[in-house]
Amino acid sequence: MNKKMKKIIFFATSLLLMMQILTSCDPITEDGASPKVIDESEFIGSVTSVKTTDGKNSNRVICEMTSPGSAQWTDGVLTKSSNSTTMDLFITGTQTITCTVQSQDGSTFTKTFPVTVDEKTYDVDPTYGLLCGSGSKVWTWDTSVDNVWGNGGYMENAAPSWWCVPISGLDEQCTAYGCTSDGEGGQMTFTLNGLKFSKTSGQSGTFSFDMTAIVKSGWSIGKLYTKNTGVLLGVQPNNGGAVFTEYSILSLDEHSLVLCAPEPGAGDGGTAWFWMFRAVE
Repeated sequence: MNKKMKKIIFFATSLLLMMQILTSCDPITEDGASPKVIDESEFIGSVTSVKTTDGKNSNRVICEMTSPGSAQWTDGVLTKSSNSTTMDLFITGTQTITCTVQSQDGSTFTKTFPVTVDEKTYDVDPTYGLLCGSGSKVWTWDTSVDNVWGNGGYMENAAPSWWCVPISGLDEQCTAYGCTSDGEGGQMTFTLNGLKFSKTSGQSGTFSFDMTAIVKSGWSIGKLYTKNTGVLLGVQPNNGGAVFTEYSILSLDEHSLVLCAPEPGAGDGGTAWFWMFRAVE
């Protein structure tokens, strides 16, 4: 083979190799085809209640999607990203599961599925039910106690113990801190769907909690966090009226809620503020 022929073969081989490299860089989908785009009418999926031994709907549902794309499921509290998953719902009654579908080209749409829970067969964190009841729950000041607001010793007291405000003196304090709607008769509502939080003043936000965030064993049982607003009269009197958004939960049951928040830098026995609430029944 002469030199000219060798050069031709080398050039052809190099050109073929370059074409293969360029082709391998083209975007492809998993099956090598163009991205599959589906809309709501092409959705294939379901939300199915797991039955109890006597045929009732438990609080566990199976969420499945078999159409192309990826699925994200939410009950308004928890969110799971999977085309096949289970969710344990927090309350009984009719509620909605929302599925957000992302097609292979990145476009999205949502599908909703109503489900009915007859009984809570599977264990879930009871805090959701205690705060939000069967979906939404209203709380107000606990007028059965002597003092509904005030300060005391952080990690020591379980209610206002130093400077104490009874319900009869609450409106004066609320006026002083520009939150007149938070006084006597003021209410706040915890809503499970979306973990929403609102007050009679019209202020609203969201909430979350962490029942493992125990400041001191035997004193607190967890923490409540609010966003965009605080609880009723949730201000720091010795810090320019700044709003508290993090509270230790001292006690919580179906009927009462006791919260505490320390002043900045307070240690054991330092100054903290206390709130005494009861459920509106």
